[in-house]
Order: sequence, then C-alpha cells, then structure tokens
Amino acid sequence: MSYRFESGTSYTRLRRYAAQAIGGLKARKVFEPIVTTWFALKQRIAKEREVREQADDAVLEASTAARVEDADNDNALTDVSAKSWELSDKDASKDPHATLFGKLPAKRVKGFGPGRALEESDRIVKDGRRFSEHDFGTTLDTLEGTSRGLDLAYKAFEATEDGLFEPRKTKKALIRAVNDLIAITEAAILTQFPGRDDIVSAILKPWFERKQSGTSKGTAGEDPTLDPLTPDVDDRIDEA
Repeated sequence: MSYRFESGTSYTRLRRYAAQAIGGLKARKVFEPIVTTWFALKQRIAKEREVREQADDAVLEASTAARVEDADNDNALTDVSAKSWELSDKDASKDPHATLFGKLPAKRVKGFGPGRALEESDRIVKDGRRFSEHDFGTTLDTLEGTSRGLDLAYKAFEATEDGLFEPRKTKKALIRAVNDLIAITEAAILTQFPGRDDIVSAILKPWFERKQSGTSKGTAGEDPTLDPLTPDVDDRIDEA
C-alpha cells in the first residue's frame, strides 16, 4: 500500500504521521529498532520546521520594515509634489511641477512597487536640483534620504526571501525521507507478519484517510464515534 506524501505537505501533518507510526509500531516489541528511526525522523521534522519558521519570520519582519520605509518615501513624495505645485503658481503646465510630476503625478508614483518608486524618486530629486532658482526647502533632501532608506530596506527584504531557498530544499528532502521510511516500515511489518495488510493499514494508513468507525453497537441513530485524530484546521494547511 505504501502511502506517499505530496511535496506540499505541512510540517504539522508530517509530525503527526510520525507520531502515528511510532504509536503503532510500539504496540509490537519486534519493531523497536524501526521505532527509533521514526523517532529520530520526528525530531528532524521539528527541527527543520523551526528553521523554516525562523526564515518565514525574517521575511515578515523585513517586509514590514520595508513598508515603513515605503510610507516615509510616499510622504516625502507628497511634500515635494506640494512644494513644486506651489512653486509653479499652482499651474500644472509650469515648471518645476511640469517637469517633476507632469507625466507621473505623485499619486501614481506612490502606487508603484519599490523598484519603480525608487527609480522615479531618484529622477525627481535629480531634476528638482536643476531648478536652483526655486527654493524646495528640505523636501528634496528628505525625499533623497527616504529613498535610500527604502532601497536598503528592500534589499534586506530580498535577502531574507533568498534565505527561504535552503529550508524549501531541505523540506523536499525531508518528505522524501518520510516516504522512504514508510516503504521500509511496510516491508518490515510484512516480513514479521506475512499477508497481514490489516496491520500495515492500522499502522501506516494516515489518520486523515481513515473512515469513521460508524455507530457503536446499541447506539443506532446516534452520531458515529469520531477518530481521536480527526484532522484539525491547522493540520489541513499546507506549507510551500
């Protein structure tokens, strides 16, 4: 029967399956050696899940930091736009507003992703410096500073995303290891108990694929007795 897990299986499901296998194998002393192997694999699942969660947290922290820098950059863009509008006598066809925001209003630039927003912010600062006859006050300096902050934050975010590569690769290897051990365990069971597919099923058929036990004797019409390991919400969530 050799059950096999798909590549998107969650760590929670893998850990619970290992616990299921350990429990079933412990019921027969002859399987003690393979119980040890399953226990080691269960520990590996827990360890690799912790590494993956730390990598996921790093991505979330970095992306949130970048959102803060992006908010500051958007605010600085608004200030430069307002100042250039004032310096142009509130006439969009006049400079410096026409040059700085004539083709791309600040509202549109703020809707861009970090890469394009940085590109436009740099252009606005560079072009704004050319209008030396106009006093932009500190708005251009502020925009230049927030652009650099956003640039650094976005690069840090990209680095944390790159950090997910190794955990994803090791998870694929982990799932292969689980599948291989399932096959080895099935062979070991049938070696000790030839033809006993029922024992193989009792130990290795995943709890989430078991049929409900149905109504108990003498309780016709009542709800069936549920498997104590009925999948919960967390268990059904797959992780990439």
